[in-house]
Amino acid sequence: MLWSERGKEIIEGMGNICGSKEPELDLRGNLMRKRSTGADIDDVYDFHERLGQGSMGSVAAIRKKDTNAVYALKTIQLVRISKEMIQELRNEIDILMRLDHPNIIRPLELFERKRQMYFVMEMCSGGDLFERIPYTEKNAAIIINQLLSAIRYLHARDICHRDLKFENVLFETVSPDSMVKLIDFGLSKRYRPGHRMNEAVGTLYSMAPEVLNGNYTQACDMWSIGVISFMLLSGEMPFSGKNEEQVIRKLTSGSYTMKESLWHNVSSEAKDFVSKLIVVKPAGRLTAEQALGHAWVKQEWDKYQRLQSQSSDRKLGESIVSSLQQYGRYGKLRKAALMVIAHRAKPEQISQLRQAFHEFDSGHEGVITLEEMKIALGKYAISEAEVQEIFEGLDVDRTNQISYTEFLAATVEAMGLSREEQLAEAFDRLDSDDSGFISRENLKEILGSAYDANEVERMIAEGDFKQNGQVDYDEFLLLMSQQHEREVDEMAALPPPVGSGKVAPAAEEPLRG
Repeated sequence: MLWSERGKEIIEGMGNICGSKEPELDLRGNLMRKRSTGADIDDVYDFHERLGQGSMGSVAAIRKKDTNAVYALKTIQLVRISKEMIQELRNEIDILMRLDHPNIIRPLELFERKRQMYFVMEMCSGGDLFERIPYTEKNAAIIINQLLSAIRYLHARDICHRDLKFENVLFETVSPDSMVKLIDFGLSKRYRPGHRMNEAVGTLYSMAPEVLNGNYTQACDMWSIGVISFMLLSGEMPFSGKNEEQVIRKLTSGSYTMKESLWHNVSSEAKDFVSKLIVVKPAGRLTAEQALGHAWVKQEWDKYQRLQSQSSDRKLGESIVSSLQQYGRYGKLRKAALMVIAHRAKPEQISQLRQAFHEFDSGHEGVITLEEMKIALGKYAISEAEVQEIFEGLDVDRTNQISYTEFLAATVEAMGLSREEQLAEAFDRLDSDDSGFISRENLKEILGSAYDANEVERMIAEGDFKQNGQVDYDEFLLLMSQQHEREVDEMAALPPPVGSGKVAPAAEEPLRG
């Protein structure tokens, strides 16, 4: 199952996101495609399998007609919810569009009709945390490390999830070694540092006591991580009772017991970790950053990383490095296309690339800094000057750090993920009005806040071998070919259509954002 039917309904009350109007999205935030009103989802996807049903809609697996790729579809029946909830749904989607972390679910497309909204997301086929009980202590620590990395990433961006629980953590695949993804940001909220939240939202068994009192901060997420850790290690909830009143009384007092029959084989480090998160006073809890540094989590994750590194192919590592070096020399349009391919890549296609990302991201922040890149590339005898050049070539949105998708975009070719199936999806996203070619207006739309008229002209020129002011599919495939340089002169020699404006090719430059 993709979404568990335990606890609350699959489709819950949508988020209550507050604050001022969000800034316009840039390329990375615009990778999700918003189909124009009236676009028919049935023209693009086939229904595959129903996965769950709620009071406001359903969740299903769907298959893209032109590529056969399988995704998850969340359908919302707009006639069943208020205008306020519709706006909250839009806010939830907006939050997801701005997130970019290996352990957070990715939004892919949005269709709107008069009575329905269709939200396409990546498919996680391994079920939720309930599906694989019981867990070894080692597996529990690896899962918690991933969740903490995601939470640290959220909190660094002033976002509180507010509904961390077993049902909202999914395994990407059915593989025993599958990584996990955090889902359902319907109750998430942006907060201003120093200000407190007051809505009593979430799910009781993992809800922090201060949330019940309506006066809390992002520390509520850390209590929930403690509850999840307790359940992974013991197989039972820390706070239970015959009725809701009993549960509330226990959790507000922080009264739980580690039964000897369930905890006798659990290490003292794991018990200490739990005890430092399930703390009634929020100020006494570990932060996400502190929890990532706790001996129990760090030791198990370091062991896991060493094993993964030992089993990785040295040649693959060299191929990834070669891709990083080559990517910086690509033009803006090609980089944008690779960003789309990376955004839509399946977990099994990029598992080795994600492992490489984790090796670079030694601070577990969900991004790669220049210093981290210097350390990671040091074993390949690459000079600091070249590392600097590689870093600047990868930093598409000019944030002085490398995001997960930026890293994937620079390395997907090492995994052979620029085949025509993936290229077709990339072209489809860039050709956002389905005209059959990439136009200036298409690029203006996807660049968003990074739009610059001169830059768009250079992007068009990069693939406009026929010199007719647009890039058709054949030109796009030629651009994306590793050997396209050999064929450019031949295609450029074709006479342009009468009345077309010739655009001189421009030097390739890093994409600003």
